Amino acid sequence: MHIKNGITVALQVLPIFPLLEDHGKELYSVMEKLSERADLTPDLKQGCKAYMVQLQKRITVRPYLKHEDYAAVSSLYTSKLS
Repeated sequence: MHIKNGITVALQVLPIFPLLEDHGKELYSVMEKLSERADLTPDLKQGCKAYMVQLQKRITVRPYLKHEDYAAVSSLYTSKLS
């Protein structure tokens, strides 16, 4: 049940997370491995694949940031708050 809940939450926050490129690649890799597990029920495998498809679509709509770009943006934001 916790895997299904995790996939559901991941699908819901997909518009805003992952933000960084390496996070997105790692999540895709984890979902890919999870969907290939033999002990997983078909509905969970389908959920993993649905997440992977949505993750690929999201890249075209809102590309990932690289760490360098994120650091630059976050430092500008925090300096404005001070």
